[in-house]
Amino acid sequence: MTFNRNIPEDQHESGKRLEEYLVAGRLPEHSWLGHSGGNAQIDILLIKGAKLDEMANESGRMPSAVNAHINHLRREHGLQIVREGELYRFVLNNVDTPSHAPVLSGARRISSNAVFPPKPEQIVNSDTSELIDSMHQLRKTAQERLRFIESSIRDLDERRQELVAEQALLLQVLGQEIPAISHGTQNIGKRQGHGVLREACIEALTQNAGGLTSSEVVRWLVEMRPEVVAKSAPAVLSRLAKDKVITRDSRGIYHMTPSAGR
Repeated sequence: MTFNRNIPEDQHESGKRLEEYLVAGRLPEHSWLGHSGGNAQIDILLIKGAKLDEMANESGRMPSAVNAHINHLRREHGLQIVREGELYRFVLNNVDTPSHAPVLSGARRISSNAVFPPKPEQIVNSDTSELIDSMHQLRKTAQERLRFIESSIRDLDERRQELVAEQALLLQVLGQEIPAISHGTQNIGKRQGHGVLREACIEALTQNAGGLTSSEVVRWLVEMRPEVVAKSAPAVLSRLAKDKVITRDSRGIYHMTPSAGR
């Protein structure tokens, strides 16, 4: 997961990839958003549209981690993602309805000399025609906005669970009491296998070549690896730095040590 992104640039580059797919049917081979591994696979699948379980299977992530990545794309990259039924997909800069649709192999072409009956809007006067065009555009804009709002409403509960999990983690860091029953905190306090948190911390730094602070690593774990108990991440990072698996610069940012083994 990446932070402090150039949002206008990410929106522009995402629009280019989406238009390439819609016009020419080409999917990108790599993520253009600085992601790698399973997160990069999710980026690519969102270009063509995919179900949650499909993205989980293709990326090797849990469904909750896929949802977390989708929310990350919305917050950190400023990208618009809608949910239509079970399908999630990017919608950017009105390029999801290009003026030139993909040309299908074997499709029958219509002669440029063919004569067609006039359309209704060609019969009415220019003022009425402009009004009809305006109404069509308004309906199209309203429909697109409605789809986005409905998608956001469906995601609210998932986002709430993520926030509750992060709240529980912060309460532990501050030494305050955590509510006994709280949705999204089922993994807090649960024992986990030896080395799980260590591998998760290494994964976080591997997927963020620019490095992360200790708090950003915890945030990444909460969003992308919710099954991992992240409260001891700062101590694990210190041990990894001592073992020279990672390095910590003067600003407190951790980086993977080149050619470091696990």
